[in-house]
Amino acid sequence: MLIVIHRGVDADAIISAYIYSKLFHIPEDNVITIEQLEDVRDDEITILDIPEDRINYDLLKKNRLRVVEHIDHHYSQRFRSTAEMIREKYRGCREWCSFFDMLVEFANICDTGEIHTLPKEVRMFTLSGIISAMKKSGYSDKTIIKEIFLILDELKYYNEKTSDNYLKNLDNIQILDINGYKVAVVVDTRTHINSMLFEKGIHIIVYSDGNNIGVVRNARFNDINLYGLKEHITNVLKKKNGMDELREWYFHPRGFIVCRGTNKYPVKSPSVLTVWDLVECLKKYLNEYKN
Repeated sequence: MLIVIHRGVDADAIISAYIYSKLFHIPEDNVITIEQLEDVRDDEITILDIPEDRINYDLLKKNRLRVVEHIDHHYSQRFRSTAEMIREKYRGCREWCSFFDMLVEFANICDTGEIHTLPKEVRMFTLSGIISAMKKSGYSDKTIIKEIFLILDELKYYNEKTSDNYLKNLDNIQILDINGYKVAVVVDTRTHINSMLFEKGIHIIVYSDGNNIGVVRNARFNDINLYGLKEHITNVLKKKNGMDELREWYFHPRGFIVCRGTNKYPVKSPSVLTVWDLVECLKKYLNEYKN
């Protein structure tokens, strides 16, 4: 089985092919563009994102190619993209996932032109921007398809690992209410969980990740300045005879984050402080802050 999309590939064509290939376990190498049909014989094909009047049925008959399915939105008033048509037909499949819904919405934004309402500096770094840049640089459709499929595979994996179900299964996250602020305590969990918690309205996260430890604020709530934790953390370090590590702590001047070690620059030894020490510091600071 081959998946056929138009030449001069765009976001909707690639996304449609990607979703369809995952639903029916079709290898990436079996995704081709329509002009490649000249060299194909005796095979089954699914045609995606190509209008009916752009298909050479005489060639299909000559090369003994059987069309299993043809899905295209170009003459539809209901569907904004071919990816959306695929969702309508196959969202009940076991293989359908939330990541495919996200891809469909992005395809809709691209094919309706809504993407051009985004600032250029944002639009350039979207999937559509990457495809346009690769086309401008002279990459072949085949190479673009291959590279975008790789990116989508990584994004799909990331989405699986940051899904609501994944979050629910973590037993090392506790949510506290401290003076009206929702504070998540995340122990020994990779910091990609932070963005998920922030999307759910968490104000502050106290975390540990290996030897790294710290407190980070949700950027949506910039009324909280975590720099005020410095005094309280210093006091606890004194009590625990850990003042030698104070120089390893970073206090963001705008109060976005307080930490010892980061993913880029991890520390090699554990802190004398625990996340619960940081929680106590945070309680004292927020009590002062509120009053």
